[in-house]
Amino acid sequence: MPGNKVVQILLKKERIAVTLASSGAATVVSDHVIYGEIIKLVYTKSTGISAGTTAALTFGTPAETLDSYDVNAGSAARYVRAVVQGGQAGDNKWTKFVVDDYITVTVAAGQNGAATGIFYVDVYYR
Repeated sequence: MPGNKVVQILLKKERIAVTLASSGAATVVSDHVIYGEIIKLVYTKSTGISAGTTAALTFGTPAETLDSYDVNAGSAARYVRAVVQGGQAGDNKWTKFVVDDYITVTVAAGQNGAATGIFYVDVYYR
Protein backbone atom coordinates (compact mmCIF):
# COMPACT_ATOMS: atom_id res chain seq x y z
CA MET A 1 0.00 0.00 0.00
CA PRO A 2 1.33 3.47 -0.78
CA GLY A 3 2.65 5.34 2.21
CA ASN A 4 3.16 2.25 4.36
CA LYS A 5 6.68 1.68 5.57
CA VAL A 6 8.05 -1.65 6.58
CA VAL A 7 10.35 -1.66 9.56
CA GLN A 8 12.59 -4.67 9.80
CA ILE A 9 13.94 -5.52 13.22
CA LEU A 10 16.72 -8.04 13.08
CA LEU A 11 17.03 -10.71 15.73
CA LYS A 12 20.36 -11.29 17.39
CA LYS A 13 21.53 -14.58 18.86
CA GLU A 14 23.93 -15.40 21.68
CA ARG A 15 24.94 -19.05 22.11
CA ILE A 16 25.95 -20.16 25.58
CA ALA A 17 27.76 -23.52 25.70
CA VAL A 18 27.46 -25.24 29.07
CA THR A 19 29.85 -28.04 30.06
CA LEU A 20 29.07 -29.77 33.34
CA ALA A 21 31.87 -30.64 35.77
CA SER A 22 32.22 -34.17 37.16
CA SER A 23 30.02 -33.05 40.07
CA GLY A 24 27.26 -32.21 37.61
CA ALA A 25 27.56 -28.49 38.37
CA ALA A 26 28.21 -25.60 36.02
CA THR A 27 28.18 -21.80 36.00
CA VAL A 28 28.67 -20.14 32.63
CA VAL A 29 28.34 -16.45 31.75
CA SER A 30 27.44 -15.32 28.23
CA ASP A 31 30.35 -14.02 26.15
CA HIS A 32 28.57 -10.74 25.44
CA VAL A 33 26.23 -8.35 27.21
CA ILE A 34 22.66 -8.86 26.00
CA TYR A 35 21.01 -5.53 25.21
CA GLY A 36 17.36 -5.85 24.38
CA GLU A 37 14.11 -7.72 24.59
CA ILE A 38 14.33 -11.49 24.99
CA ILE A 39 12.29 -13.17 22.25
CA LYS A 40 12.98 -16.84 22.97
CA LEU A 41 15.41 -19.30 24.50
CA VAL A 42 16.38 -22.51 22.72
CA TYR A 43 17.86 -25.34 24.76
CA THR A 44 19.79 -27.99 22.84
CA LYS A 45 20.51 -31.18 24.74
CA SER A 46 23.80 -32.77 23.71
CA THR A 47 25.74 -35.53 25.47
CA GLY A 48 25.94 -36.76 29.06
CA ILE A 49 22.79 -35.07 30.36
CA SER A 50 20.77 -36.96 32.97
CA ALA A 51 17.63 -36.45 35.02
CA GLY A 52 17.70 -33.40 37.23
CA THR A 53 19.92 -31.29 34.98
CA THR A 54 18.02 -28.08 35.56
CA ALA A 55 19.50 -24.94 34.05
CA ALA A 56 18.69 -21.66 35.78
CA LEU A 57 19.17 -18.51 33.67
CA THR A 58 19.67 -15.23 35.52
CA PHE A 59 20.82 -11.69 34.82
CA GLY A 60 21.51 -8.51 36.75
CA THR A 61 22.41 -7.67 40.33
CA PRO A 62 20.54 -8.71 42.35
CA ALA A 63 19.99 -11.70 40.07
CA GLU A 64 16.65 -11.82 38.31
CA THR A 65 15.49 -15.23 37.07
CA LEU A 66 14.90 -15.37 33.35
CA ASP A 67 14.06 -19.08 33.09
CA SER A 68 14.56 -22.51 34.64
CA TYR A 69 14.41 -25.69 32.54
CA ASP A 70 15.23 -29.39 33.01
CA VAL A 71 17.48 -29.95 29.99
CA ASN A 72 17.09 -33.74 30.34
CA ALA A 73 13.49 -33.27 29.15
CA GLY A 74 14.99 -32.66 25.70
CA SER A 75 15.75 -29.82 23.36
CA ALA A 76 13.11 -27.11 23.46
CA ALA A 77 12.22 -23.56 22.48
CA ARG A 78 10.79 -21.48 25.32
CA TYR A 79 9.13 -18.09 25.09
CA VAL A 80 9.76 -16.55 28.51
CA ARG A 81 7.67 -13.72 29.91
CA ALA A 82 7.72 -11.56 33.03
CA VAL A 83 4.75 -10.53 35.15
CA VAL A 84 3.92 -6.85 34.62
CA GLN A 85 4.80 -4.77 37.69
CA GLY A 86 1.78 -4.71 39.95
CA GLY A 87 0.40 -7.82 38.27
CA GLN A 88 -0.06 -11.14 40.00
CA ALA A 89 0.31 -14.68 38.80
CA GLY A 90 -2.85 -15.78 37.03
CA ASP A 91 -4.07 -12.34 35.93
CA ASN A 92 -2.55 -12.69 32.43
CA LYS A 93 -0.59 -9.44 32.57
CA TRP A 94 2.70 -10.43 30.98
CA THR A 95 5.50 -8.68 29.14
CA LYS A 96 8.83 -9.67 27.62
CA PHE A 97 12.06 -9.47 29.61
CA VAL A 98 14.29 -6.52 28.75
CA VAL A 99 17.93 -7.25 29.55
CA ASP A 100 21.01 -5.04 29.73
CA ASP A 101 23.53 -7.44 31.21
CA TYR A 102 25.33 -10.75 30.86
CA ILE A 103 23.22 -13.89 31.21
CA THR A 104 24.42 -16.56 33.63
CA VAL A 105 23.49 -20.24 33.26
CA THR A 106 23.79 -22.23 36.49
CA VAL A 107 23.31 -25.95 37.11
CA ALA A 108 23.48 -27.15 40.71
CA ALA A 109 25.76 -30.06 41.61
CA GLY A 110 24.47 -33.60 41.98
CA GLN A 111 22.48 -33.95 38.80
CA ASN A 112 21.86 -37.69 39.33
CA GLY A 113 25.26 -39.15 38.63
CA ALA A 114 26.21 -37.85 35.18
CA ALA A 115 29.96 -37.48 34.91
CA THR A 116 30.09 -34.59 32.50
CA GLY A 117 27.58 -33.32 30.01
CA ILE A 118 27.13 -30.61 27.42
CA PHE A 119 24.14 -28.54 26.38
CA TYR A 120 23.59 -25.20 24.67
CA VAL A 121 21.31 -22.25 25.31
CA ASP A 122 20.63 -19.93 22.39
CA VAL A 123 19.24 -16.55 23.43
CA TYR A 124 17.32 -14.72 20.71
CA TYR A 125 16.80 -11.02 21.34
CA ARG A 126 16.22 -7.70 19.62
